[in-house]
Amino acid sequence: MPTSSGLSNAWLMRFGLMTVMMVVGAAWFSYDGWMSYPAENERWQAYEDVKDDPGAWEPLAQEKGWPTAIPKTRHTEESIMTQQGIGLVCGVIGLGLLIWIGIGMKNKVAADEQGIRACGQTIPYASVKNIDKSRWDSKGIAVVHYEHEGKPGKVTIDDYKYQGGEAVLNTIEQKTGGAGEPADNDNSQ
Repeated sequence: MPTSSGLSNAWLMRFGLMTVMMVVGAAWFSYDGWMSYPAENERWQAYEDVKDDPGAWEPLAQEKGWPTAIPKTRHTEESIMTQQGIGLVCGVIGLGLLIWIGIGMKNKVAADEQGIRACGQTIPYASVKNIDKSRWDSKGIAVVHYEHEGKPGKVTIDDYKYQGGEAVLNTIEQKTGGAGEPADNDNSQ
């Protein structure tokens, strides 16, 4: 019976929320840096130009469509550039997260009668050399090491990221008889 694992709701929620936070942050900081702060500086400068003339500020502010409250401070070039920089950084991170989620949505790990299906290829069960479950109990991560068409490789089964990972791992273990001892060479992933 085929088993497969797609992205878990918990993983999507976590990274989806981070993406939204970065995109909203990018919009907010960018708006302040390119729109709001320069407009507030224009208003501040206009007030500075007429502050010695009593009664000149309110008509000027109304004519320009500005609030008639007296501007409190002028934004420095550094503060404007900081807002712009944070906006750009948040935008790049948000875009990167969005791309990462999009790629993750396409990735699935499956096990069926033919073998393990991952990263667009099918790895026959006979190619499986071992299954490293040293982090399965603590993190829900197992690494299947294989050699297919003369090339070594590995498939990571992450039960947090991929809902149904345990069922896939169980199928692989049944089809391979457990595939030997855990690998000593991959405790870093």
